[in-house]
Amino acid sequence: MAGYEAGQKLIAVGAADSSDPALQQLLAQLRNKGWLDKRKAKVDKQFPWLLGRWKVDWTWCMNGPGCVGMYVNPRDQEEFVVSDSGIEGYLIGGDGVKNRDPDFRGEILDAGEIRWECYLPPSDTGGFYVFRHVKGSWATHVTVGRRSDPNGYFPVDSIDTGSQQFYPSGWLPIISYKFDQEKHTMTIVIPSQDPDPQFRWAKKGQVTLTFSRTDSGQDEHVESQQISHFGTSIRNDRAH
Repeated sequence: MAGYEAGQKLIAVGAADSSDPALQQLLAQLRNKGWLDKRKAKVDKQFPWLLGRWKVDWTWCMNGPGCVGMYVNPRDQEEFVVSDSGIEGYLIGGDGVKNRDPDFRGEILDAGEIRWECYLPPSDTGGFYVFRHVKGSWATHVTVGRRSDPNGYFPVDSIDTGSQQFYPSGWLPIISYKFDQEKHTMTIVIPSQDPDPQFRWAKKGQVTLTFSRTDSGQDEHVESQQISHFGTSIRNDRAH
């Protein structure tokens, strides 16, 4: 909101029509971050702790949440950004490349809560991180993730499912969502997929994703402070 307010004051004194390169650079930075949009700035104010990159681990249990003795496994990172609809999450692969399309999206409710959805692709497009029971034994016929990811496809004898259809698919409501008091970690529980349209195995196999904060969020906060300070300096200079 500080960025939005600074931008509105700059525009009010004619910064948008100014030939001053410093002013144009500042406005471009504000515009690129969405801070000239009041709604986006409000989201950024309400959820600054959520925006940025998170490290992700997963557990998958056929007996539902709370299983004993389940291993915690690494997954690739997730980056949450402000979007036209609220908040979107983008998977960042082991190669550092961010997916073109989001796999999470959150609608900001009036009460300040988030209504989350996750995207489960209907077939093996290779673009999203997915959790699927393929067939046969639970221990030997499970696929996790993308073949291009270091943390993908588990175990080694997983089957390349190609164009095979999986269920459920598309944008689906998540099962649950919570975060700790310090907002350093959060968990999102999502469904898994099954080749059976009745998804008998998938109904049992919920996936718990645990998100842990990375340093990039702090870098973003420092950068926003620098922009705010830059805007204050320009206003002071013009006042003098």
